[in-house]
Amino acid sequence: MIKGEEGIAVEYKRSVDAVEQDDLVALANSNGGTILVGVEEQRSGGRQHGQIVGCVVGEEARRTILNKAGGCLPPVNLKITVERSGSRRILRLDVEEASKKPCCTPSGTYKIRKNGTKVAIDPELMTAMIMERESEEFLSRFRAAGDAIIEALNGVRKSLEEQVAAVQETAEQAAGAAEDAVEAARSAEAAAEEAGAAAME
Repeated sequence: MIKGEEGIAVEYKRSVDAVEQDDLVALANSNGGTILVGVEEQRSGGRQHGQIVGCVVGEEARRTILNKAGGCLPPVNLKITVERSGSRRILRLDVEEASKKPCCTPSGTYKIRKNGTKVAIDPELMTAMIMERESEEFLSRFRAAGDAIIEALNGVRKSLEEQVAAVQETAEQAAGAAEDAVEAARSAEAAAEEAGAAAME
């Protein structure tokens, strides 16, 4: 990564103080990427590459970077790793792609990585990013509403099935009682006929 050129997903910074909030939002508004702190940009033979110069990697440096990331709107998520090259140490900042784009600095600066540099987000791209974000939120709410409707319909279906089962059981009991009544009537009729026949004798 250091031997290559800065690009859409890689940026070099000499020190922690050189890491700006618009650097972070530019990567977050893209597909994420990496900032190597303690690496200086060099050119030789017409090509760009990074040269390790080292930087402070203590807790204060980590806190400074996290405060900058946390101050963005919405906060930028990143992972800080200390790496060594000989006696020199550098910080690797792996910036995550923002889940809700576009994000900006506290002062309202919107940037994105393009052609190896950070550039302002133009109105057309800003509109597209907001439309994509809103459409995703709408789909999420629509799916949640759909799930709630399906759950309610399942509840209604279960209730109807229970009511139908209860009615069917009542009908079966009524049919059984009717059959018993018919049988009792037949028995009574037979008994009456026997009694009549005995009386005639």
